[in-house]
Amino acid sequence: MVMYRRMPEDTFLGRRILELPPTQQRDIWIPLSEAEYTINRSSPCREICLFYERRLEEEMNLKATDGRSEAKLEFQHQLMKNMALREASSHFFNLEKWFRKGVCAETVQNLKKALSDLDTTATILDQVTANEIEQDRLAEYQTGVARLRERKETVFGGKFEWDQLLDAFETEILLNDDTCGGRYVLERSLSACRGGGEELIFNLP
Repeated sequence: MVMYRRMPEDTFLGRRILELPPTQQRDIWIPLSEAEYTINRSSPCREICLFYERRLEEEMNLKATDGRSEAKLEFQHQLMKNMALREASSHFFNLEKWFRKGVCAETVQNLKKALSDLDTTATILDQVTANEIEQDRLAEYQTGVARLRERKETVFGGKFEWDQLLDAFETEILLNDDTCGGRYVLERSLSACRGGGEELIFNLP
């Protein structure tokens, strides 16, 4: 059996095999949601800048360039910083790894407060189609918009739930910063029994 992938420009006996309409590309402006605007203006974005600026300064001082020029090293850090800032605007959940190592508990608490002050009754889809300009630009996509409105789960067009994720970040940061955090985790996850002398032996449950 032979498989042949037909392309739009392929012909057979002088005739095109596929008759496809010409491609039309159009940019659609989709504004950020209120929650995304709040995150973009909040302290995490400022800390992202400071985090990568500190890393760049440390590597410059230590000359830990691994053969890279200072210009290339600075470019790479700028690229990582800009990617993190981009994710903070529209792909917040992608920042989980950075959040766990780059922020303090106060930052998370301030962000939770800012998000809790928002009016959360409007879905992201409602915000996108809230004014006439965006409705006109989405006019050709009414079928897709209608299907999004039918979805009840948290997808694009629904509501993002931030509380549980931010609570998890805050708890982990507090435990990491707490001098007793290690003992608390051990007591929660391990069963301890006293062995010979004063030695403690920890056994997995």
